[in-house]
Amino acid sequence: MLEEGREFHRKTSDFAWLLVFGMTCICLIAPFLNVTFFGSSLTFMMVYVWGRRNHNVRMSFLGMFPFTAAYLPLVLLGFSLLLHSSMTLDLLGIFVGHTYYFLEDIYPHMGGSRILKTPTILHLMFGTVPQMTAVVAEPPPEDDVHMQREPQQEPQPQVAPVNVVEADQNDEDIVQ
Repeated sequence: MLEEGREFHRKTSDFAWLLVFGMTCICLIAPFLNVTFFGSSLTFMMVYVWGRRNHNVRMSFLGMFPFTAAYLPLVLLGFSLLLHSSMTLDLLGIFVGHTYYFLEDIYPHMGGSRILKTPTILHLMFGTVPQMTAVVAEPPPEDDVHMQREPQQEPQPQVAPVNVVEADQNDEDIVQ
């Protein structure tokens, strides 16, 4: 759902960059945690990113426990705890997913630059077009003698008719 959803639809290079970032971070952190298989961590990373970007989607666990998608990684983490499996891989995936989500979605909206911009080489490999910022053309100079502008009329504000209702003595006390 992450790849085909609105986040990465027709943005294969951006999705590949998500995977490259996740694999790189997991491979850098894994030796300190004595982890040898990274598939679960990478899956948890993608689940975390999808859950944060689709936080209002209603879900249920085993058809009995309703929650929103933002809590999906925690629900799955709790399920791992119930099954007495190691949560190290799951927590690693959540950490890397949160790092990606923060750097890609939160930090740029706080006024920072977009740190995880997809490299051009990936756009070329997958044939996708990078997102471009709109360029606004400057208006022509106004002192050009060949251009005669007609004065523009400003739109007149429309005023809705107001019904005047006489107030009685009680209404005047309330206003005062």
